[in-house]
Formats: sequence, C-alpha cells, structure tokens
Amino acid sequence: MKLRIKGNSIRLRLTKTEVSEFSQNRSITEAIEFTHGEPLLYRLSMSDDTDPLTKHTQNLIEVRIPTAIATNWALTDTVSIEHWAEVGQKKLRILIEKDFACLQSREHEDDSDAYENPNTNC
Repeated sequence: MKLRIKGNSIRLRLTKTEVSEFSQNRSITEAIEFTHGEPLLYRLSMSDDTDPLTKHTQNLIEVRIPTAIATNWALTDTVSIEHWAEVGQKKLRILIEKDFACLQSREHEDDSDAYENPNTNC
C-alpha cells in the first residue's frame, strides 16, 4: 500500500493483492521503519461509520471507510473513493485508489501486482 501525504490531503493506493486482503480481513496495515525510534504505521480499515474519516494516534495513521462503500470499491471496477472531511475551518481530502501500472517502467518500482493501466492502449 502506498501512502502519499501532501498538504491537507492523504492518499492510499493498493495493489490487487492488497485490495483482496483488505476485502477479506476488513483492514490492511503497513509500516515505515526508521533508523531510530518507533515505526510509523498506516492502516486502511472498514468501519460502521457513515463517512470516511482519519485518525492519528502516536505512531498510527488510520483511514476508516464505511463497510458498504469499501466493499463496493473492492469488488467492482470502481477505481477510487474520494471524500472531503471537515477538520475545523479546513477540509481534509481522503483518496483511496486502486494502483495502476505505470506507463513507463521505473527503477525500483514493481508493477507486477498493479491493475492494468487504462491508458496502455493509447
């Protein structure tokens, strides 16, 4: 699972295997190991909440998606889930996506488990 944080936006991209694991286990967690200190964990999980939300505690960033929305995304051709959450006077963009293969190969990138890029046939 890839994590991207930029400004007031958080994006998670999942491969085919990760989407399957998420669908079966209702949660998927990754960790970033640092040379000193605690790892940073990030998790995508299904919830009984009515809207997607984020939670940050100590070394965990969690994105929670309502079960019905998450299941529909995981089991269909739907590419992404996007939600704007109210955070005080600001809005937080939450974006969950299926990870497409890059159009050009990149060193240190493994796209073998990525979804076929719809622009491949251009």
